[in-house]
Amino acid sequence: MTLFEHLPDNNNLILYLDLSTYCNAGCPQCDRTDIYGGGLDKKPWLENTMWDLEMIKNAYADLSGIEKVILCGTWGDPMMVKEVDKIISYFRDRDLIVQINTNGGTRDVMWWYKLGKIMPSPNRITFDVDGVEEWMHQKYRRKVNLSKVLENLEAFTLGGGHAVAHCIVFEHNENHLIEIRDLCYSRGATHVTFQKSNRIQLDLNL
Repeated sequence: MTLFEHLPDNNNLILYLDLSTYCNAGCPQCDRTDIYGGGLDKKPWLENTMWDLEMIKNAYADLSGIEKVILCGTWGDPMMVKEVDKIISYFRDRDLIVQINTNGGTRDVMWWYKLGKIMPSPNRITFDVDGVEEWMHQKYRRKVNLSKVLENLEAFTLGGGHAVAHCIVFEHNENHLIEIRDLCYSRGATHVTFQKSNRIQLDLNL
């Protein structure tokens, strides 16, 4: 029996994958972060795990009916995965749409530029941008350098990739949302989504 034989005949299914429990950030509100342990490390019961290309090929050899793959980090950032570019290429070579959420603070600009070449619209990467200055961004997005995020975002779009941005709204940045939006646009993002820190969506029409 193949993986999807029990599913209905549908060519619009979405595959949602959480590839890793590794993350370069230490965001206080993240489910991964052990704030009650007095630091910003991962919770002690969360094991370090990471998918590789061979695991993906074995688990998803049959992609019948799948239209889109979403790589998002509930327990880690997908860009921490060593072979994430190969995994993305695996899905793209099979004509699947790939969408990714990341803090954008890892890798170098050439890596992101090359990734952009295989991820034009409707593929998409969402970069987290929570400020217009380092202190503002890292007030929540701990350990993630804003300058590096913006450089990576720009390199990705220069390579032809489709990028959008996501901003969590706090008291310390709520008066700078227009500036954040314009900063992201200046680096190639086509849209910016704002979300309150309690995870309730804001419709700000910016």
